[in-house]
Amino acid sequence: MTAKEEYENFLEYYYFDYNILNSIISFWENTDNPTYKTSYSLFIILTQFYDLNKTCIPYSMAHIWDIINGTKKYADKVNFIDKISKRWYVSEDIDNNLIRIDKCDNISDHFDEVFESMKMTDEIRSAFDPLIELGFEKSLKNDDYSKMVNFEYYNKMIEIYKQKKVKSIYDIFQFNYKMINIMNVKNNLNVNIVSKEELIKNIEKFMLNNNLLSSINVKSIAKFENFYNKNLLNFQQSEFSKKIFMYSFLCDYVGVTKESKNKVNKDTFASGMINDLIHLSIGLRCPNFITNDKNLKTKAVICKKLLNLNVRIFDNENFCQYLINQYVKINFPKKDQKEFKISIELNNEKYQKTFIIDFNKTLYQ
Repeated sequence: MTAKEEYENFLEYYYFDYNILNSIISFWENTDNPTYKTSYSLFIILTQFYDLNKTCIPYSMAHIWDIINGTKKYADKVNFIDKISKRWYVSEDIDNNLIRIDKCDNISDHFDEVFESMKMTDEIRSAFDPLIELGFEKSLKNDDYSKMVNFEYYNKMIEIYKQKKVKSIYDIFQFNYKMINIMNVKNNLNVNIVSKEELIKNIEKFMLNNNLLSSINVKSIAKFENFYNKNLLNFQQSEFSKKIFMYSFLCDYVGVTKESKNKVNKDTFASGMINDLIHLSIGLRCPNFITNDKNLKTKAVICKKLLNLNVRIFDNENFCQYLINQYVKINFPKKDQKEFKISIELNNEKYQKTFIIDFNKTLYQ
């Protein structure tokens, strides 16, 4: 079968955030973890009850970076990605503001090429450290930015900056998140039931209550967009991705989402956060986006509403439930089945997970 024929045979397209794929790969080292058990149940459902030849589960550059950032010995994870994706690779067509999907000839070669290019990028970047530091410090001292963090927060940011040598221009993202932790703001927003208009009204209410944003007269989403484009780092990306990044930052600034201080302080935080936003940018343009990251899911739902996107957003548990419901509905239409059990067995170890059949429950957002 040619790649074109294989592509035309697909009936479903599922984009998984890397956290789900990683928990499938790592299940046997974490068998007591219910999240990992659900993820492996998902793998069983897909491979035993569904035809993967008719299901496209592509990988993206964000998956490659997630794996390489996590370990330099990535052969086993690459083999799993090869198996589950069947080497279908999804990427952004920046010029046309779209995504595209291609068949990769050799996924191991693809990973190795990216790994080598990342090493080269680090070497090149180190030669420009003085310029990068100068640009970073200039960004911190931007008038609007210094007003936003006000005197106390601004000095703390400068102190954080001096404590760590800036090796990557992306480090500015990490400092932004540290500033958000300093703010210690948390707003509860029910993104599940509000309309787009109600969502905007609630977000802008949080903006009015935010001292940092109100101090520079950023009291609406439109004004935040102007502030974002003027002050925060942008790199080559499509207009769609710019919107995704901007709304994600807005969620953090108003306290709708917030990463833990321990996570923010990790060396890999900045690159991991950017990978998450790339997952978001690509996943929200696929029919189905599945993530177990609570913050990323919240951002996904907000972006979907604000941009009127036609995508179904699942967490892992509800996606398993959705697949099981579809399977039971098709294969046992006349049977009043109340539950569905998934058995996992390997090396004489056995685990079981039970799903309750409920066709009335809304499983995606």
